[in-house]
Amino acid sequence: MTVQELLDELNKNVLRDRSGLVSGPADNLWDDSSLVQYLSDAQRLLASRALVLHDSTTPSVVEVTLSTGTVQYRLHSSIIAVLSAKYGDDTRDMHRTGHSALSSFTVPDTRFFDPNTLAALPPGKPLAWASDEQIDTKAGVSGSVSFRVYPAPTAEYASTPIRLRTIRKPLKPLSLDNLDATPEIPEDYHYALLDWAAYRALRNIDSDAGNFSTADKFRQTFDEMVAQARKDVLRKLFAPTSWAFGRSGFVWEH
Repeated sequence: MTVQELLDELNKNVLRDRSGLVSGPADNLWDDSSLVQYLSDAQRLLASRALVLHDSTTPSVVEVTLSTGTVQYRLHSSIIAVLSAKYGDDTRDMHRTGHSALSSFTVPDTRFFDPNTLAALPPGKPLAWASDEQIDTKAGVSGSVSFRVYPAPTAEYASTPIRLRTIRKPLKPLSLDNLDATPEIPEDYHYALLDWAAYRALRNIDSDAGNFSTADKFRQTFDEMVAQARKDVLRKLFAPTSWAFGRSGFVWEH
């Protein structure tokens, strides 16, 4: 649905605030600018809470440009989480680890990454990454996803970007200036935006005219959709953990 279609549905069939005016001044309770803002807020909240907006193709979002000797990078402000990372055109993903492992464990063999061995891996091609720090590495402000690579890239490998699979928030807010735009979240969730917008609209009018009980019902419907959408996304992302005897400390003895 386009922004215009969402706005029409919200006005006519949800809030029932538009009808043919025969004469006299307009008596609409909500202006279109406010309603579009509520729709935009709804898209941002749904993307943040339900994790439904995935991106692996937008260069400005998913490509990490490396610098020689630099291991910490600030990701695009829209990114909520990183699902995987791949160096250049490699066919296999880089290994995912965490801050603790990268600070405590390293590996002597550049052909693979195993955080269970204790040795220093010299600068070269990045083999592993971590994103469990939510600190803006430049400004020191929390809330920005920080991406760390290991080992530090040399000049030879800094020329190739790392490409990410991400979960993110919308890149641009919905606006009256582009009513033909389509929300970035999947179409299955477009109608959920109307519930949050209706909740905001009904809560923000004069208390004598407002119906808070009705408003809260719209929010409840929105929250239920968010919970279901998040459940669906997490089910799709789930990957069973595999293990075997004789590896990483597990030894099969006859």
